[in-house]
Amino acid sequence: KLVGRSANPYTKALQVGGIPVRGFSVHPKFRESFPFAHRAPQNAIALDDVGIILLARPVTGITPVRLATSADNRVGEAGTLFGYGLQTSSAFSPSYSLLSGAMNVISAKACARSYPHAIIGSEICGQDRGHRKPFVEGCLGDSGGPFIHQTPQGPVQVGITSWGAEVKDTKCGTTNLPNVYMRVSSFAAFIENPNPVIQPFALCDSVNHVTGDPHVGATLRCNPPPFGGSPSTLSYKWIFRDKVVSRKQTATATPAMAGHAVEIGRAHV
Repeated sequence: KLVGRSANPYTKALQVGGIPVRGFSVHPKFRESFPFAHRAPQNAIALDDVGIILLARPVTGITPVRLATSADNRVGEAGTLFGYGLQTSSAFSPSYSLLSGAMNVISAKACARSYPHAIIGSEICGQDRGHRKPFVEGCLGDSGGPFIHQTPQGPVQVGITSWGAEVKDTKCGTTNLPNVYMRVSSFAAFIENPNPVIQPFALCDSVNHVTGDPHVGATLRCNPPPFGGSPSTLSYKWIFRDKVVSRKQTATATPAMAGHAVEIGRAHV
């Protein structure tokens, strides 16, 4: 369980439409697996679980937190995780105030005792050293938040919150299992890339729509919305009776399709 801190400093910005961004980028090797529990999506562990949000304009008046180097990753040091996630396993909505909790960096060997064969070199683990429930732990909604180590020169971000007890289908704060963070120093090249691959995104609220005369022999065309982000290629798939009938932007209406409606699926980018 994390403890409350000051009110969200971006509340006013969110009330007037949020903070403008120009896109986001996900690490190209991001992937998930289920080596422990399999009951729910949150049971997945994540590898290379790092992404960056690119703001539309620079933030001024705030000194950025320094990103850790390999020299900053020392076992036994105290750290603080921050997030807006659920406060207890019985909560149903995230916090609207920034929460924090203290834990210590533990060794990969110690972490692997809780998560056998799941900890790799690009990850760093932290654990509550207390012995009372609820334990300090990242809960649902805290993923992506920072794990910070305080130094005489100021705060340093050593980790990015990724996963923890939920991968064993354990309720947050009830069992003193480690938190697993992506090791910031292992992803310096991706985080600091001046030209990241921005994930494609629709430039308007419209969805795919199909045009063409609704009769046998007509050519139907799928018209996707315009996309922003890095250059990308759209692929198309028309499916009728569980079979792919076209992989082009267009498809021909056959006699067998008579009387059937067109259902719009999701564009694959």
